[in-house]
Amino acid sequence: MKKISFFLLLVILSSFSFSFAQEIPTTIIRDEDMKGYKKKNFFQFAVLGGFINPLFILNDTYNASPSLGFDFAYRLNKETALFLEGNYIFMDAKDSTAPSSNYLNLGLGTRFYFRAKGVRSAFFFEAAAGPYVFMQKSGVYYGVTHDSKTIGKFGMNAGMGCEMVLSNHVFVMLKAKYNYIIENKVTKSFIIGNMGLNFRF
Repeated sequence: MKKISFFLLLVILSSFSFSFAQEIPTTIIRDEDMKGYKKKNFFQFAVLGGFINPLFILNDTYNASPSLGFDFAYRLNKETALFLEGNYIFMDAKDSTAPSSNYLNLGLGTRFYFRAKGVRSAFFFEAAAGPYVFMQKSGVYYGVTHDSKTIGKFGMNAGMGCEMVLSNHVFVMLKAKYNYIIENKVTKSFIIGNMGLNFRF
């Protein structure tokens, strides 16, 4: 049942992202007249906020939880960028007596853009890998003492998104990704959706 629910969720996310990308407000002009619009060899930085939806074993313990993140990228050319991303996730436990916990993940990856000629907004696919760090705070909750924990694991993620033009230097970034944390005996994964402002410089 979980596999079916997960598959349906991926289909819904894919359909939503595709429909959303089709409805992106864009300014279509002749490619040679796109003055000030950078196509390659530039940096960009995005501040993001969103949520995660835990899957499998994480879904047994946690509810959907908020996250804050960033995305720092270097655009190699019109189609490709290298990026460093980070997300800090405020895990919302289903058990009210559970200790406070968070996830921090960092990832290095590659992004592939798809942009029509004369259109400044773009659709992209990306994949990344890096550390996922689980942090649990110490404390006494309802008479039970919990020790602090910091556990680091390696993981990877992949997904899709879009950049919607506001100006030649400011874009709205939207992306949804499937995250997989590598464990020996269990599958820890979640889907994250983020949205924020992306600045080119």
